[in-house]
Amino acid sequence: MILQCNLKRILEERKLSMREFSRQSDITFETIRKLCDNRTRQYAKDTIEKVCTTLNIEVSDLLTLTDEDNKKEDAT
Repeated sequence: MILQCNLKRILEERKLSMREFSRQSDITFETIRKLCDNRTRQYAKDTIEKVCTTLNIEVSDLLTLTDEDNKKEDAT
């Protein structure tokens, strides 16, 4: 199982750019980019709180556990 961040999909659905969301949430662009690219190794509590508060979503909307095999299949 792997932890999947859904921020990219959520921003796309809301037609928000990473840069605009960075400004709205007061989170650095680099942090937003890492979240969108699923390259974050550790999730800082304050970052997750800011993302969820700014987007008015639950943590379960942002982060989900997925089967690693499914992720590999999606990539092909």
